[in-house]
Amino acid sequence: MYRDSAKARVAARDLRKQQVKLFKLGATITLCAFLISQLAEMIF
Repeated sequence: MYRDSAKARVAARDLRKQQVKLFKLGATITLCAFLISQLAEMIF
């Protein structure tokens, strides 16, 4: 019983870590796309 709840806690923590990683990745991609579009407007 106790071990299962500990496993569930670890799983939840891992899931949160993955969500944070995905969020950071998405934010980085969005920022890069924005910068590229700004650059393209300046060039063309």
